[in-house]
Amino acid sequence: MDKGKVLFFVVLLALFDGTKSAETPEEERHGALIIGGTNMFNGVSEYGFYMDIEVFPPGCRDPVPDLPIRNMVVGSYRDRIIACGGTNITSEEIEGDNFSGYLSLDCFQLSDENTWQNIAPLNLARTQFYSVMVEAGDYLVAIFNPYNGLTTIEVYDGENWTIRDDLNLDLESIPDTFDVASGDFIKSDDMKLMYVMKDAIYTLDLESSKWSRQDIFDSINDEESVMGAQVLPLGDGLIRTGGSNFIQSSNITKFINIEKESNTWESFPAMSVPRFGHAMAIIDGALTVFGGAELSMFSVLPAYASTERFVGGEWVDGQTMLKARLWHSVFVVPCL
Repeated sequence: MDKGKVLFFVVLLALFDGTKSAETPEEERHGALIIGGTNMFNGVSEYGFYMDIEVFPPGCRDPVPDLPIRNMVVGSYRDRIIACGGTNITSEEIEGDNFSGYLSLDCFQLSDENTWQNIAPLNLARTQFYSVMVEAGDYLVAIFNPYNGLTTIEVYDGENWTIRDDLNLDLESIPDTFDVASGDFIKSDDMKLMYVMKDAIYTLDLESSKWSRQDIFDSINDEESVMGAQVLPLGDGLIRTGGSNFIQSSNITKFINIEKESNTWESFPAMSVPRFGHAMAIIDGALTVFGGAELSMFSVLPAYASTERFVGGEWVDGQTMLKARLWHSVFVVPCL
């Protein structure tokens, strides 16, 4: 890559780096809620799934109660945290070593009083690791039902969930693996969602019920970020960090300019350590990655508790999380 491109990318990310947070008034400071996830090797909760919610940094706001049901899928809608589905397990229901409870349809929102309040239930069961919920336009969109290999989309309008078979994608007709590990669903325009992969971007128009696909190329040699990368909107494009190819994981960071209709990932400064299954957010202008793990020679190493922030054109160590996690969710919230 030529020096002009390197300078351009560094300047772009510098606009979002941590130097901004020092100028942010105290009442506008933000932190994050770090929700769920797992750690295959250290401090695992029963059945391997975390239910707790960590306030980051500590003291940003009052502690938040655990998720009401194990293994829930979590999203944000109209500035509320919504948690749905999951696996309901009680001691009375356990009948053997392989019993995993029943899949719940219940949904809750985190109230101003810091309690979980019931809202309308799902029509189809959803769980963490299999399903995703993302806000687009007037809706919270739930995608993927565990174990059936279909998109099974339904939408929430603030009152009820409605199954939308017209939005489903025929997965047998596409050339890509389509699941929560291979790509990220993010909001595009008001009524559009993008599913962003290493080599393709799918776009769903919620108004026309139509899907489209665009091939994406790399300006760098990247064979390590097929699965478990993270994508976020940044400026006039998308930023993508980390990932794995099932043999080893990556610290690669790259950017694609959506406004200029680019079809090529361009190189950004790499993270300090390889990560997959991590989470990512922009907090008071600082691009921040949370946790994840390294995969080396087909083995997943213990999860990280570390964070990294992009500051002044480079990744620097951030504050450590209280618990090591991977495949968790992070949502930006105002500090109170």
